[in-house]
Amino acid sequence: MVNHDQDNVPEGKGVGRRWRLGEDAGSWSLLKVAHARSRFLEIDSRINLWNASGALKQESVLSEDRRRLEIRLRINSRPPVHEWSLILGDVLYALRSALDATVWEYAHMDGARPERPELVQFPVVHKRRDWARARERNLQTVPEVIAERIEMVQPFQAGELADQQPLSILSSLNNFDKHRASIGLSVAQDSATQDISFEFEEESNASAPKATYDLGSIADGAVIGLFEFSSPVRRASGRIDFSHVASVETKAGRIHLPVLLGRLIDEVSMYLNFFAVGPPTREEEAREHSRKLSDEPWIPMQFKEDSEGKMAFDPAS
Repeated sequence: MVNHDQDNVPEGKGVGRRWRLGEDAGSWSLLKVAHARSRFLEIDSRINLWNASGALKQESVLSEDRRRLEIRLRINSRPPVHEWSLILGDVLYALRSALDATVWEYAHMDGARPERPELVQFPVVHKRRDWARARERNLQTVPEVIAERIEMVQPFQAGELADQQPLSILSSLNNFDKHRASIGLSVAQDSATQDISFEFEEESNASAPKATYDLGSIADGAVIGLFEFSSPVRRASGRIDFSHVASVETKAGRIHLPVLLGRLIDEVSMYLNFFAVGPPTREEEAREHSRKLSDEPWIPMQFKEDSEGKMAFDPAS
């Protein structure tokens, strides 16, 4: 999220009237975020279930000359990436529409009526020069202080890194899902540990094997581990235990799906609160600073029983 420290905010900008989420500003946007969070938990649960279902097996194959041990991947059930992509699209849409819903709410605050309501939406602007037009079109009757706060979180505030900001990533993925095709999910190993055992025919020739790994592809029969021995072994076996995680290609690179969705949900939640409350005033910052520097001790939470047998807080004890 773009830094909103008060020192970086122009004097008086975005620190006017405040609203209460769920009351003054309505609760639909909050419900949208809650829905996104529930769908995120669902997709995370489905990925975990697939990991634990035994969808991927392994077999160990020792070569005829007993100098090579291959660990091959066997696929019993392929990852249902299209099913996961559908749920991902629901999460992205809910988050994007939460932002649109909050703008719609503010645009109709105190009886205001936008002249072109079909254009009212949350703008995502990557170039500072385009902000004025987006402000006029998309935030027609939105209170000025809210428009200022929305401006403060725009991707263009990050300069050359605009495309890598959460709002930009959310908008681009949501648009791709709505207007083009399924978002491309891929499944890759998240962590791996090996358990290899072998016994040489002649212990005098024992030495550590040369190990090569290929955990990048998920294909039936793929050799995910190759162990080469300096001399024949009497017996050898092994496996590589790993878990998988779905990931998505974004403008900021490939990101693991749980990380991506967790961050986007947290960001949108912060935005909604920021639009309603705004950055802290200088007076609030001064009070908070004074509180942190205060030498006054905390009053201990002591309770005692009064004459009627009820427990009451006793700050003097």
